[in-house]
Amino acid sequence: MVEYWWVSVQASDQAKWLSIGVCERTWELIYTHDEYGNATFGSKKELIQLALTGNYIRARLYMADYMLHLPSDSISKYKDQICFQSLRVLANNGTHVDSEEPWLHYMVCTSGHVTEQGVSNVSTFRVPMDWYVKDISHRPEPVFSNFIDGTPMKPMQILQLHAAARRMSLVGAMRDRPYVFPFHNVIVDPETGEVNGQNVMHMGQRYADECWRLVYTNDGNGFPIYGAIADLVDAVTRGHRVRVRFDDQAAEVSNIRVKGDVVAAQLLHEVTRVGGYGSDRYYIEADTRVRFSIAHTTGTVVSYDYLVGSPSHKRNPPTRRVIEWMVDTRPWTVVLQTMDPPGQGPSRGDGQGGSTGDVVLRGSVFDLKDAVMSGASIRLNLLLDPLAGSFFTQASLADIATDTIYAQALDHMSDQKSRIPDEYELQKYLFHWYLTISSEGTVRMTAWNFGEDTFRYDENAPEATVTWFANL
Repeated sequence: MVEYWWVSVQASDQAKWLSIGVCERTWELIYTHDEYGNATFGSKKELIQLALTGNYIRARLYMADYMLHLPSDSISKYKDQICFQSLRVLANNGTHVDSEEPWLHYMVCTSGHVTEQGVSNVSTFRVPMDWYVKDISHRPEPVFSNFIDGTPMKPMQILQLHAAARRMSLVGAMRDRPYVFPFHNVIVDPETGEVNGQNVMHMGQRYADECWRLVYTNDGNGFPIYGAIADLVDAVTRGHRVRVRFDDQAAEVSNIRVKGDVVAAQLLHEVTRVGGYGSDRYYIEADTRVRFSIAHTTGTVVSYDYLVGSPSHKRNPPTRRVIEWMVDTRPWTVVLQTMDPPGQGPSRGDGQGGSTGDVVLRGSVFDLKDAVMSGASIRLNLLLDPLAGSFFTQASLADIATDTIYAQALDHMSDQKSRIPDEYELQKYLFHWYLTISSEGTVRMTAWNFGEDTFRYDENAPEATVTWFANL
């Protein structure tokens, strides 16, 4: 078996590559098919080639009475078909989450087959689909390749891998399976030069994104070492994704809070390692714990280790760290901004916010719908409590019901202000905090107790200003 850590870019239009930088390229519709997998547009062969060389993949499913947009969490090839898993979807009726059986997991295939797995049932059906691709690099070759025993195919590539692991998001590919998956966190061993990564979103059954740049580094006391905090805050408030690096580990943040010139980032995709100095130090512990961390531009990093499937946990002592903050360089555009309850902003009078004319403050629902229909990635800025600042998160999926867009945002754990001004810590009785956001302005909040999978509450936010960002 050969394992690849990839930088990949391939497309049919070479002229487009030369004229548009990879970080400015939009989601491109590559392939469509009917419910039986018969091609209606594009080339399935090209889609498979692009998918297996690490590019971002998402699909639009034409369900019976709505359209569902799903991102891929991992990709597999079976004979002449590819399938991807999309594992973070909450069952809902558009406005309310199903509190009895909330989680849905999807397997989506170019054959037209969709497997939907709930808590107590599994169903398989066929639907027509559109498949979108976004390039992740300007280079068609992997940044690093090794055999199953770890021997590199080209020894000097390890230097490229070190540079990529510190600044970029990596994707791995097992080409003999073939199977493609992103690394949610990465460690570079400073002594041996070994690079280790974890992916924590598999169900039994991507390659380096180079569009990142370092904008700010703080020391352990929150003073700047490189760049200006204003540049980081500006990038966050314009919708950009963020990665952080401290010690020897790098990871993309799950969500971000901004209050004044302090940024607090939750890191939720890590499980504990064996540690120590043995050859197994990067293996996952048998007594596995998930690690949730919050990193601040003040230099404070606080982490919590929760036993998998249990609320039992330990809070590690807060530490002071030098933290590098990277932002993605892809273009993000505001397509819609809404206010709920309405009546507090200037009236547009065009009905674009639903039944109330002054729900929409900027943009329009039509712009948002066009972006979603074009396969865009969606990010959100929620202002729920002006005193707490802004909350930025990624839409895990978007679906369209009539003329209303609903987005789910799921990658958050319950936090609270700490005793240190503008810093945050996780709540003692931790819960998952899920959001359903409507283009009509409402934000519905659902909570499930962590480690017990027991329902806690489901309610509307009393007030919310929501900004929708799109990366086409």
